[in-house]
Amino acid sequence: MNKALYVARMVKKFSCEQLAKILQIEESVYMEIENSITDLTTEQALQLEKVFEVDSTFFMYTEGREERIINSSFEQVFDMIGSNPLSPDTVRMVSLGTKALEFSVELNRSLFKNYELKQDNIALRKIIDHYKSLREVKA
Repeated sequence: MNKALYVARMVKKFSCEQLAKILQIEESVYMEIENSITDLTTEQALQLEKVFEVDSTFFMYTEGREERIINSSFEQVFDMIGSNPLSPDTVRMVSLGTKALEFSVELNRSLFKNYELKQDNIALRKIIDHYKSLREVKA
């Protein structure tokens, strides 16, 4: 799910239909974007930046994006190869490349999860500090 897009939409109290109209796309296409089935275009992200007054890069990362890129790459490779047999060396190279892409995806996912946890931690600390200050005022 494109969490940034979902949260921004909820905060501004936009419906899916309203955002679809802003982006000049069908509501079903917008839902695919919000659910990370398809990716935002750069132009769409820039439109969202204007609407929500948030940096467009926040909308660009979506869960599963790397896997979709890898799957698309595989489909393109197999379309190019067709029915030609592959040599064992080619198969090993493709396997190594696949592993490298999988590790890259996992690293990106971990880095993003770490970022989310840090942001959650910061928010929780602010809430705790706020309640501590309220308690001190009452005392």
